[in-house]
Amino acid sequence: ICRPFFYGDWSTPVVVSGTDPILEAELEDVPGDVDAEGEMTVTEVESVARRYCEVGVEQYGYDPDSPSSVILNLASGLSVTGFSGTSSGSGAAGKYSANVAALTASTSVQTICGTSGADHVGTKRVAARVYAVDGSDVQWRMAWRVGDGKFTYGDWIDQPGVALGYDWVQVDFGTVTIEEASAGTQRWEAIFQVRTTTGTEAVEMDYAEVMPAERLIRIRSPRVAPTTIAVAVEDGYTQSAGNATGKSPDVGSAYVGAGDTDDFTIDTTNDRVQRAATSDSAGAGRALTSGPAIVNTFVALTLLPYTTNTDFFRGAIFRYSDISNFAVVGIENAAGVRRLKIRRKLAGSWSNVTSAASALTVTHYGDALRIEIEVYETGEYFVNVYDSAGDLLPPEYADLDFRNSVFASGGGLASGSVGVYDEQSGASAGTRQYDGLAGYAIEPMGAVCFADQSAIISHDRVERYDPTGTFLGEPDNVRGSRLFIPPAGDQSAVTRVVSKLRRRDLVLADDNVVDDEHEMSIRYRPRYRNPIGTT
Repeated sequence: ICRPFFYGDWSTPVVVSGTDPILEAELEDVPGDVDAEGEMTVTEVESVARRYCEVGVEQYGYDPDSPSSVILNLASGLSVTGFSGTSSGSGAAGKYSANVAALTASTSVQTICGTSGADHVGTKRVAARVYAVDGSDVQWRMAWRVGDGKFTYGDWIDQPGVALGYDWVQVDFGTVTIEEASAGTQRWEAIFQVRTTTGTEAVEMDYAEVMPAERLIRIRSPRVAPTTIAVAVEDGYTQSAGNATGKSPDVGSAYVGAGDTDDFTIDTTNDRVQRAATSDSAGAGRALTSGPAIVNTFVALTLLPYTTNTDFFRGAIFRYSDISNFAVVGIENAAGVRRLKIRRKLAGSWSNVTSAASALTVTHYGDALRIEIEVYETGEYFVNVYDSAGDLLPPEYADLDFRNSVFASGGGLASGSVGVYDEQSGASAGTRQYDGLAGYAIEPMGAVCFADQSAIISHDRVERYDPTGTFLGEPDNVRGSRLFIPPAGDQSAVTRVVSKLRRRDLVLADDNVVDDEHEMSIRYRPRYRNPIGTT
């Protein structure tokens, strides 16, 4: 087989790690007279799978002695001076910058901020990290110019994540090409504008990204609605009156009760399952379960309103092995403070897995709440909580998403059946009701980079290791260039390579966490048109 080029040896990798939103590495003295073959390994080190990755390469116009910033914020690169935005030191939870640009958006176009002294050169992808309490009616656009030329206005872009609300998201303004100034000072300018389609909305802009895009690679593994493989249990509680243990759900095996002897009963008037016992021993409530053990699990349960102010913990069981080993997502009331939590019991001992940041208000617990949880073999879990109108609770009240090794393959609760858990250690009388239990076995979820594993992005392929680190496979969605590194040439030009790795697919989901650590290792193999310098 005849190859068109002669090849040198692979270089020693340049390794960079950190918690910055975007990592940067410089490649100096790259030999060859055509682009070198590149290979980057990105490694996840926070034990949380990542579902979005971007890699950018630039050489044209890059000055290693005075590198242009890839992150622009009010501390460096952005300004609200002369615009409608104000500098706010408070900002929404999860902001990266000390101060964010803020304003109250309306149907009138307003400029929230603009660049200040930007000196980038070349092709860039520009995006912004923005926030709105309800982004469903918010639109953004960018206008830009080089030097003192006329502004070019982009299209209005709907703020992503309409159904999310209360989340930081990425708005992608696309690519711009900034030519190097032939004389005078290098300068380009961008302004960021916002409007609503109706009403007003408080919005914030954390920072802008100016991502190198001479070569740009975007890898996604969108988290999509779970695909059901098998139905383990479904129940609308239309059984006859009496204790629930031993009765059969609409779909699934007969219920098994365990724990405290006071059983659940069937409310035949409202077609619900309920429990009215009081003074349960702390940590020793009643479990009602059905179905086989499931690994990749979806569970849903509606908790009807319960306003009695007494200590309790109630919710949906997932990963149930026996009464000494199971996990619950639900509402805990402790000393009058109600909060959504995930708790698990191993070898008879309870511990807290994760809790929502803020306590529920009476608006929440006085309403019927539909709790849904997906749990995967990777140990990751995702929780959605809906009110009776079908709206998601804001994340400060309901964001429980994370990963726990006890739910992963080989963990103490790697699989289990599903059901309902009710525990009221307080003595105040009251009946807790539940409806619509559903438990499904679902398809495993993909990732760009699984927890504690790596992905390889190269000149000829993109692959990632499976959750065990044993096998390589392709991510779901790869777009853009192959990874080639331009040679330094007679000008001894330096190439900058950057990487960005996120928990969520930023096209469809939030960008709430930007400071997870990851590692980037980049190497290259030079190529030549003739055998000089080759081995």
